[in-house]
Amino acid sequence: MIDLYTASTPNGWKVSITLEELGLPYRVFPIDLSTNEQKSPHYVQLNPNGRIPTIVDQDGLHGPFTVFESGAILMYLADKAGQLIPAGAEGRSTALQWVMFQVGGLGPMMGRAAVFLRYTAERIPFAVERYQRETRRLLELAVPKRVDLGKIDARDIRAAARESRVVPSHQSRPMIAPANPLLGCSASWPATARAIR
Repeated sequence: MIDLYTASTPNGWKVSITLEELGLPYRVFPIDLSTNEQKSPHYVQLNPNGRIPTIVDQDGLHGPFTVFESGAILMYLADKAGQLIPAGAEGRSTALQWVMFQVGGLGPMMGRAAVFLRYTAERIPFAVERYQRETRRLLELAVPKRVDLGKIDARDIRAAARESRVVPSHQSRPMIAPANPLLGCSASWPATARAIR
């Protein structure tokens, strides 16, 4: 059994979507970000960075095993289930490149775009434009060409992120698996829907 400590955010959803896709049993322990629960002594014992998500695999090789940082969690879960990341150096490297692309590039840029657009007391046009432009550039690397990114602003990108996931594929680019018509796909992704409910 996997214990998932999370909140309703894109970083949290990445892990719950992965758990659903892999069919691994898990329990959710909601973390209240509004009260700074992620900084509480109990939680910081699990995750010294004081951020969500964190998992505890109760069936770890030597007893309960804790993993924090969303990319590390995704890799651990894929390895545990023997799915999502191909065997062999080249296939594994390709999949991990896209995981790193998301956790080190696209995710942080989307977050910054949203913060400067929606949450700063003073609007800083340079910051809004810079992070929207960089988010659009990164999405152009990963999103199928049929999507007109010129019609998408940071609010749309954030909404799409909530309902999308990057899935490593055997192609040179990852698949974007949207549950949102914004990205031009009406495909059903039941594991995604379960994960973000």
